[in-house]
Amino acid sequence: MGIGEFLGGVTPIVRGHCDSCGFVRNIWVSELHLDEVPCDHRKRGCVGVLTKAYVGPKAGVPSHLSGSRRCSCPDETRAPDAASSSSSSSLGQASSGQQDVNEECPVCCEPLKMTDAAMRCRGCAGHRHYFHAACLASWIRQCQKDDNDPNCPICRGPLLVHKRRLGDFLRSAGGSLEQEEGPHCNVCMNMQKPPLEMRRAGLK
Repeated sequence: MGIGEFLGGVTPIVRGHCDSCGFVRNIWVSELHLDEVPCDHRKRGCVGVLTKAYVGPKAGVPSHLSGSRRCSCPDETRAPDAASSSSSSSLGQASSGQQDVNEECPVCCEPLKMTDAAMRCRGCAGHRHYFHAACLASWIRQCQKDDNDPNCPICRGPLLVHKRRLGDFLRSAGGSLEQEEGPHCNVCMNMQKPPLEMRRAGLK
């Protein structure tokens, strides 16, 4: 069982859906007390608000509320197949504009900028999965529990690890990691250089 499946059964999320343009995202804990959560696309002309469309474990999110969805705002410029086009493009084609594109961490379902990603898979299954550094802690624990070598918790493909991002995480969270997790962290640290698009973003 991958870490995505493991956490999906126990981690509750609140999924918001714009009642105007159809945009979906997780509603933050700090927003739950608000009477109205404005849509993130107000600058695009959307006047809608995010309604609580789903509350429960990640594993139970309805298909129409999962992943990143295109909205119907007039100035939405992404092509319908932008995600698949991006995932199939060469690493050398990454532009500075793409560095700020938000992905969604498969572990926590929260937005993720490419420059914040600590690792990603090679995309052998047709899509590259990016992950937050903090999400690695649970992933490492699951690797230890299953006695597995590190691989992508979603597609099981080989991983490319951003050493500096992972190193920063280990230094900041090392005190909370169990001693047995060290070998898995070391394996990650000794893996290949970070993806080209991450290096082009100024990360070494």
